[in-house]
Amino acid sequence: MVTRVSSWDETIAREEIDRYFEDRCAEAEAAVEAAQAELNKRHALRAAWVDRSEIVAPPGPNPALALKMEISLITSHAGSRYLHAANKAIANRGDADLLAAAEDASVREKALRRWLTKQGYDLGALALPEPKTKRR
Repeated sequence: MVTRVSSWDETIAREEIDRYFEDRCAEAEAAVEAAQAELNKRHALRAAWVDRSEIVAPPGPNPALALKMEISLITSHAGSRYLHAANKAIANRGDADLLAAAEDASVREKALRRWLTKQGYDLGALALPEPKTKRR
């Protein structure tokens, strides 16, 4: 269907509407490109862990600070998983499976913090030493 332009206002309106949609598409394409770049960066960080068991810092001007932040984010992620599981268990009192999942998440989060501490990563107040063995 061919649309016949009947007035100057309509011509301008159509141009502005075209610009609106072109700009929205360009913004979305830029967002996709940025997301793809972030995904590629995360895949590279994961590959360093999978291939070499090495936690590496994302590229940036201060690698030491970036590595410390990455360790903090890893620790925070485990803590968030525990809190999410604990909140589910609290909301559904009596659900043994949810309680077990919360306990497991807590144990895993503490194991992660102990291991990172043992490896020499600076966790600050979140650092956990290995549990002391009991003497008999």
